[in-house]
Amino acid sequence: MTSKSKMAKAEETVKCSDCGRVLSIKDQGLKWDRCQVCNSIICVNCMWYNRVRKEGLYSYYYDVIRVCRKHVI
Repeated sequence: MTSKSKMAKAEETVKCSDCGRVLSIKDQGLKWDRCQVCNSIICVNCMWYNRVRKEGLYSYYYDVIRVCRKHVI
């Protein structure tokens, strides 16, 4: 019975790809999210943001994407 509970706890947690911090799956969007370039899991403390220029029909605009430490410009 204890092996099932340990396995269930292991499935409910994820690990930050930069610092190795253990995070709960339920806290996605609050304490962690995914890098929008490589889709790796990053915690709030390891998040960086890049500005991206996007072309519209008549002009351009800037958008901000969430990235991990590997993709910081």
